[in-house]
Amino acid sequence: MAGDVLAPHRTAGVCTNHSPNIGSISLTCTLRNRRAPAVWAASTIVTLLATVAHGQTPKPSAPQAKLCSPPGQEGQVSAQALLAWLLDEPVVRDAVLDANGDGNTLVGEKIRALTEDDYCASIAASCNDEEKAALQRARERLRAFAAGQPGYVIERLDAAGVPSPVGPGQIDARDLLDQRGQQLRIRCVALPPEAVKEEAYWHENGERDGGFRLTGDIDNLSKSRGSLGAVKAAQLSITSDLIEDETAYRVNAVAGYAFEVAGGDDVTISFIPFLEAERVTSGDETQIDKLGAGFQQAATVDWPWTLRSQFAVTPVYETDSDFESQIGTLKFRWTPALAPETGFPLGFSQVYGPLDLRFGLDFLADAGRVFDDGDQGNLEGEGTFLRLGNQASMQLRGAPETLLRPFEIQISNRYLYNVDTNFENINQFDAAIAYLFPGKENYQLSFAYSNGRDENSLELYEFWQTQFGIRF
Repeated sequence: MAGDVLAPHRTAGVCTNHSPNIGSISLTCTLRNRRAPAVWAASTIVTLLATVAHGQTPKPSAPQAKLCSPPGQEGQVSAQALLAWLLDEPVVRDAVLDANGDGNTLVGEKIRALTEDDYCASIAASCNDEEKAALQRARERLRAFAAGQPGYVIERLDAAGVPSPVGPGQIDARDLLDQRGQQLRIRCVALPPEAVKEEAYWHENGERDGGFRLTGDIDNLSKSRGSLGAVKAAQLSITSDLIEDETAYRVNAVAGYAFEVAGGDDVTISFIPFLEAERVTSGDETQIDKLGAGFQQAATVDWPWTLRSQFAVTPVYETDSDFESQIGTLKFRWTPALAPETGFPLGFSQVYGPLDLRFGLDFLADAGRVFDDGDQGNLEGEGTFLRLGNQASMQLRGAPETLLRPFEIQISNRYLYNVDTNFENINQFDAAIAYLFPGKENYQLSFAYSNGRDENSLELYEFWQTQFGIRF
């Protein structure tokens, strides 16, 4: 199987039934410090181009170029070609398709994986969350193909070999993967004019997870929701402030709406307008007070069997609840991931006995300007800043189908070096023990320790927190 991308690069869902008031798409770009106008211009151009693409009809889900042999209207779709297309899911390991664990992956085992909804519960290996979601997507594609696809005709052959068309709903999806035994044939035919138009390179991506986003960190907005345990949760917490020696209350949330399009089979582009808020209060005193708005533009690039990446650029404006301070920042992020075949779970989860382990790594750059320090002493002297650094994280939780599954240890460290020595360096360490609600991993309870320096006020903090977290 091919590699993974930032956990799964394809997860179920599309932009549905959420507020449609915000829309569009864009791609990342690179810059040097103090060239923000060029980035804004490039982002705007790509956004407009992708908005046009977003308005087109979605691309057919079953491409003739991959399925028909020989290519063209005289070709046919073999069970082997259909099977390979359905299992083009980089996140699924060969061990998961080896149902009996004997080291050999047989066609019959692959057919089981694509036709049995409870497959993961009946095999020797454990499926992680991404693999369960990927197999379910493959099953849905198979069912959709059996129900009828433009450009294909399914025929049943009688004893004399004479074909007769099979209409929608007249065939079991499993039979398509056993054409010889069922005397079936799938012919490739000319696409109707409206379907030919759908072959545009950019098309709405129905295999990822556009829609409402809620998280505790801007960098988590565009990351896949295929494994919710890896997404930082928005938080409501009771906090023990170790510096001020008092109890405080903390609210931290970033909410947005994601729109996505795909380019060919290898690139997915996301555009996510968002709002953020963070506030830490104790009585009448406020330690952290942040409001912000911006939009994130991210590109996920798939290179099978090799390193895979997500690139994101995020312009954001931040202030406080009194609108006194004003800070503009252009954030850049590169998040690499390795293929599962490497054996090192960077950007995906790997099961080791009763435990499920995942590492994450983000390379970061923030270029910004303090337009108004809002009388905050640490920001005295308005000016530009450039920060370079990274964030490393680890999640360790129970393996699927074990009693330990709801429990997770979460550790992360974020470091940003300020190239401009007028500002302090940023270092933020977080560690938590969390309980994820079974079957509802959007919600968690956790006990956490945090210390570091706030990126806006540059104030030092150190907290013990009891948290309720939620993410979408």
